[in-house]
Amino acid sequence: MSIIDFALWQLPSKRFMLRVNIIIHLSELVQSLLRGTIAHFYMQNVARNPSQWTMSQFRKELFNYCFPHNLIELIQQKFDNLMQGRKSLVDYISIIEKMAECVPDVDNALKRCKLFEGANRYLQISWRWRGMSTILTSFKDLTETGPQACRVQ
Repeated sequence: MSIIDFALWQLPSKRFMLRVNIIIHLSELVQSLLRGTIAHFYMQNVARNPSQWTMSQFRKELFNYCFPHNLIELIQQKFDNLMQGRKSLVDYISIIEKMAECVPDVDNALKRCKLFEGANRYLQISWRWRGMSTILTSFKDLTETGPQACRVQ
């Protein structure tokens, strides 16, 4: 199970809980919807006494069961080493934004620095030629002017 699969499973369940505004104990209905890793976790940990589990507790424990305890650190390291390379600028920006959502310490300033410093050289030159920098230019401005620099190249 990937973190994306977990998020895709988790978000609808959270929305459902908020809309209905109730606390559901895991029941046979929920159990019948579970498959793979989630079902294995449920059977080993929850099925013995489902009335003692809340949905919030279930999501937290399931996340810990499916992913390494240092997942945030691993994503942070991957973010720190991220470079545009052969990725399109749009893909590179998208990856920065997705990774920044996963790491609590990444703010707009770090996103801006990562975009500027990890971008291909011709983009850095184009941005500098326009008077842009990691200090003075917003992440949004870099993302908006980057495609223009790509066309000029």
